[in-house]
Amino acid sequence: GSGGSSEKSSCSAAEGDGSCSVEATEESGAPGNASFVKRIFSMQMRMEYAKPTNPKEEASKPLLFDQWTQYVVASELRDAVRLSKASQQNSSSISPLMSVLRKEAGTEAPPQGQPAASGAGKLRMLQPPRVFTLGLASDTAHASKAEISESLDGIDERLNLRDVYDGLGDDVQCELQALTAFYESHYVCFCFSQAAGQWIHYDDDTRRLVGRDFDAVKQKCVAGRLHPQLLFYEGCT
Repeated sequence: GSGGSSEKSSCSAAEGDGSCSVEATEESGAPGNASFVKRIFSMQMRMEYAKPTNPKEEASKPLLFDQWTQYVVASELRDAVRLSKASQQNSSSISPLMSVLRKEAGTEAPPQGQPAASGAGKLRMLQPPRVFTLGLASDTAHASKAEISESLDGIDERLNLRDVYDGLGDDVQCELQALTAFYESHYVCFCFSQAAGQWIHYDDDTRRLVGRDFDAVKQKCVAGRLHPQLLFYEGCT
């Protein structure tokens, strides 16, 4: 975004409860009738199911729905980070986050020599959002500093949604602009301010400049044992 209005919209969204609402629809609604939140965050998706291996089994029909947040499991992201570090000699491999996202979307090819799982679904993105919301599902509110550091190492600052989902004809580049993080029941927000040219840390009624680079946010999170929860990627024009 640009200026204060983009920062405000990102931070307001980041202060929500992080719930993911999925609405099944017969067909996409007209954009002009959509709410402000839907126009910004909603992804129009189509779930397509693989044909069953049993010819007597009826194939599942595709499902159209609006998705607000793409969740990945934080422990799976950390596993992908460790695997990537162990095989650094393979420079052509995709990033740990991209690998986990493609697995969630069903677009990751099965291991060589293995067929796709029966009934496995593939997500097609029919309409990308203006702001792509990525959620890290954590199984603990007391993550260690090492676990938080690994989770942060797996976060890409830029994503191309075309590399994740089928159905997009053109590149859909987006850049990390804000994130929420938590420790136990306390939540904070980090937003990048275009006006200040820096990341800002929002904690209740206080705000502090963190630094120009995302590395400064990572250091702040690790020092405070703040595990990232929701990440907001704004589309690049």
